[in-house]
Amino acid sequence: MQKRFVYFFSFVVVSGLSVWGFQSWTDKTQNQSEIINSVESKIETQIAVEPVNTTKVIDRPISPEDTFYTVLTENNVSSEEANSILAVAENIYDFNRLHAGRILRLVFAQEVLASVEYPLSDEQMIVVERQDDTFIARTEEIPYDALERTVTIPITSVFYIDALEKGLDDQTIMNLAGLYSWDIDFTADVSTGDSVTVVYEERRNQESSEIVDTKIIAAQARISGKDFYAFRYGEGDGISFYDYDGTELAKSFLRTPLAFGSVSSGYTQSRVNPVTRVVQPHRAIDYAAPAGTAIYATADGVVSLAGWKDNAYGYTVEIKHTNGYKTQYAHMSEVAKGIKRNSEVIQGETIGYVGSSGISTGPHLQYALFKDGTPVNPLSDDLPIGTTLEGEKFDDFIKTRETLQAKLSSSN
Repeated sequence: MQKRFVYFFSFVVVSGLSVWGFQSWTDKTQNQSEIINSVESKIETQIAVEPVNTTKVIDRPISPEDTFYTVLTENNVSSEEANSILAVAENIYDFNRLHAGRILRLVFAQEVLASVEYPLSDEQMIVVERQDDTFIARTEEIPYDALERTVTIPITSVFYIDALEKGLDDQTIMNLAGLYSWDIDFTADVSTGDSVTVVYEERRNQESSEIVDTKIIAAQARISGKDFYAFRYGEGDGISFYDYDGTELAKSFLRTPLAFGSVSSGYTQSRVNPVTRVVQPHRAIDYAAPAGTAIYATADGVVSLAGWKDNAYGYTVEIKHTNGYKTQYAHMSEVAKGIKRNSEVIQGETIGYVGSSGISTGPHLQYALFKDGTPVNPLSDDLPIGTTLEGEKFDDFIKTRETLQAKLSSSN
């Protein structure tokens, strides 16, 4: 009897322990399963709530032949959206007048255009942002870190190449050439032994540290022993560049209609025509340049002719200016878009491209200047000069000049 009780008690204990162990294992397995299910659920929820980031930023440098529409359409933006952006931005800026060399930034989110950014000046940019099914436009200050540099460029071969070797970027070189474009032709007037010193501000993106743009502050070009100064002076829209005596560098006419090109034939009363071999006057300047090189209007004016002139001149643009002046640009490969009879142009605006149309032996631009219908030499005629500072403005300019001249001298 006692043995049976012991056996029975042992069976109960063992069975109880087995049941308890099985129940514990089952509970533990269920807990682990619940934890796994919970984690998987959280992962799935997180994936659904946090989609993959597909933001894309395109920084598009503007070329002379670009238009707002061509830049947007090449990036798969519809004409309807382009029109919407033009409409909302028109009170701030007309995107139909993009400047060559500047950067148009396009930001896409999930392959949809989210915003457009474009610099209006050194300090400010226009931002057009998508809001639901429409766009809104505003201006913003440009965030950047600035580093000032002073560089002297000794001319040993070609100004452009020498400047590149000194670390200047393409746009700064173009801006420097443009700064002096009323007085100096860097392809014809500069030779070995000359030098150019420039003080400029290098602006870098605060996030990427990439160079956004550069701002020229002062320059000194020593050409054939003569110094040509350029001092930045003024505030806001009144900022301009002045020479040593306080006369504005900007004049009614640019010295040359090309950023870079060499004089292949000068203004003369007697020249052997390279095609007909007949001696005759050549009352214009020929600039040899690669086909497709942008041609600029040398002064503000109204287009009086844009298209094929005749078999001699080929594709030609003629512009009427104030005070009885007219300029003529011949042998183009094509006339720039938007340039037509009675359209207004501004100084430095692209009006066409170098070619060899008409009677021509190769790619070049024939540039002519007329005063009251009579041809004059664009390189020697006394063209209207810029304004000169006077009174308190001149006294204030002298202080700025002394500061900037010290910076220029620090590189010599």
